[in-house]
Amino acid sequence: MLGLGANIAMSDRLFSLNDISDLSLYLKNGVGVHRSQWNDSSGNGNHASQATEGNQATVSRGGLDFELDEGDHYDLTEEITITTGQGFTLFVVCNLESTAVNATILSKANTQHFLEFMSGADKIRLRLASTNTIVEPDTANLFAAGTTFLLTIVRKSGVTGNIHIYLDGEELDQDAQAANPGDAEYSIVGARNSAGSEDRFLDGSIYELAFYEKALDGVELTNVHSYLNNKHGL
Repeated sequence: MLGLGANIAMSDRLFSLNDISDLSLYLKNGVGVHRSQWNDSSGNGNHASQATEGNQATVSRGGLDFELDEGDHYDLTEEITITTGQGFTLFVVCNLESTAVNATILSKANTQHFLEFMSGADKIRLRLASTNTIVEPDTANLFAAGTTFLLTIVRKSGVTGNIHIYLDGEELDQDAQAANPGDAEYSIVGARNSAGSEDRFLDGSIYELAFYEKALDGVELTNVHSYLNNKHGL
């Protein structure tokens, strides 16, 4: 069933991302999605909310469609906090409408902690503990506008904090292993910067997003990749 790993009991139910420990945020496709709030399905009550109507995205295909020019973004109920050297894993199924500008996936309410697509459709930037780390896979134009894809970012735990990037479940080659062990804190979806001065807005749709406060192992990654690829037809 779905080609999932043997460690998941599949006898009478489908695999769920909640089967894996340390899931801190889960914006699940088609579940609790409204313009004003996308309910957190992790069980932590960490909902993504936006009270200002003009900054609300549009519900689309079970997710949210963010418009750059409208400043769409959402605040998390509680900040996700990753300590120095702690691993983490992000999964996001998305479709970019434009790759002409930097577009934020997650950020803290300042400019020191954020994950973003960089302009040009082939780079990811992680700014952690005030240090920029740019991950540029060997293949160009990976995140082309108009294409739905599954992006996975895994930071391994430890003093080096090695960063791995996956596209639709396949790890992308890097000329040199990007690394950043700095602390990471996230409280905003779809924008960067502090309240009232947000910038680098996401221009496109998020169909599903999950964040684990650990680096998933190989079997866990295979399980989640298989589930999300099949679910979204990737």
